Amino acid sequence: MMSFILPILHRMSNRGPIERNQRHSSILYGKKRVDDILTGHVKNCLVAYRMEPHIFRALASYLRRENL
Repeated sequence: MMSFILPILHRMSNRGPIERNQRHSSILYGKKRVDDILTGHVKNCLVAYRMEPHIFRALASYLRRENL
């Protein structure tokens, strides 16, 4: 069984480097970047901040109000 599995694993590992595409290609930074994420697609906000835009805004407002 091992003589069958090992050659297959060896062939799979010699395929070369995997080319990756950059997911976020924005040149924005700081407040502009945050605004871009919050006004963009909801999934981008979920990935970046682990929360929906309206929850992020509510949390930010609360922290400002409490001077935190």
